[in-house]
Amino acid sequence: MNQKRIDEMIPIALNLLEHPLESFKEIKKGTKIKSGYTSAIDAFGPAVVQAGLAKTLAFYMKESEGTDRRKITAFVKEVIYPIKNEYKNRNLLDIYIEETRNKSTLEKLRFKDKVLEAITACKLAKLSFELDESEQKSKDNENES
Repeated sequence: MNQKRIDEMIPIALNLLEHPLESFKEIKKGTKIKSGYTSAIDAFGPAVVQAGLAKTLAFYMKESEGTDRRKITAFVKEVIYPIKNEYKNRNLLDIYIEETRNKSTLEKLRFKDKVLEAITACKLAKLSFELDESEQKSKDNENES
């Protein structure tokens, strides 16, 4: 991973969290980040390292109950490609498939590095926001009943 690119991506991620796009607006509740999304952001990088990028992207593209992991991939995509209109209506898995099809292993690794750099920037940017645990507390109270 390239620390300089991570440093360049952090302000992009901060700006996107402060002014989220419609595709991942659900990550925040007011000025706080929802705890489920914090966990999903934190788990993304280790999942890529353990399972690989394609499997992780496929997992994160699957509909989920509660925390919609697809919002995380939309957030990461915007950090990597903040102004590329050609990717506006495409998800990160489709972009990965297109950009690595018939490419060398080195090209695939470069794309993986870009994604890991972006998720690292997202993790660091989210630290600037408070955690909203109200959703988690209400779920815990429901389970106790």
